[in-house]
Amino acid sequence: MGSGNATIINGASNTQYLTSANIDFSSFKSGILKFGVVKSSTFFTKDLVVSVDINNAGTYTAFASTVSNTTISTSWSLITLNLGTVIDSKSQVKIRFNTVGSGSGTPNIRIDDVTLYGTAANSSYASVTAGLRTEPATLSSLINTQASSSLNFDFLVTDDANTTNGNDSLPTLISQMVIAEDAGNDIAEGCERKFKELFIDRRQRIY
Repeated sequence: MGSGNATIINGASNTQYLTSANIDFSSFKSGILKFGVVKSSTFFTKDLVVSVDINNAGTYTAFASTVSNTTISTSWSLITLNLGTVIDSKSQVKIRFNTVGSGSGTPNIRIDDVTLYGTAANSSYASVTAGLRTEPATLSSLINTQASSSLNFDFLVTDDANTTNGNDSLPTLISQMVIAEDAGNDIAEGCERKFKELFIDRRQRIY
């Protein structure tokens, strides 16, 4: 587990803290915290508490379950804590370790290899709005040239439309586009038939 240079002693005071640097967890959820811990002797009598600050405000909230002194061994062991949804999508997370309980003397615990895992958060939705071209777009059923068989239409896609900053850093995927006939998108019978001829008749090449 490494050298274990981060040390918290067993003294009477519970004011010794080990605090992480700021962590950007904005693109992740379901945090899992893993770290190695060892105590110098069986005379170490305190429990270990893990707390989080989710907005870099200096206010730390402890998790309900502490790491009991009885589970901390005199040889290195790996501790795994499920952080639930507490730090989901937070951009300024700090993790703090400290001890609680009574104690005295110089026995200590050491903490090393602190690692935070997360699952990539789902991308926020993208919005689709009308483009700049005049609507409705039309295509005549009386097509006699290659040029007149083309229909141009456009639309605008806004990534992360429901977020203020729109910066979840995940790619936007556009797939399975369907041109459907409904109240705002009429496909006349002749035009529909011509579409079928163009896309089904393999003798014609459409560019």
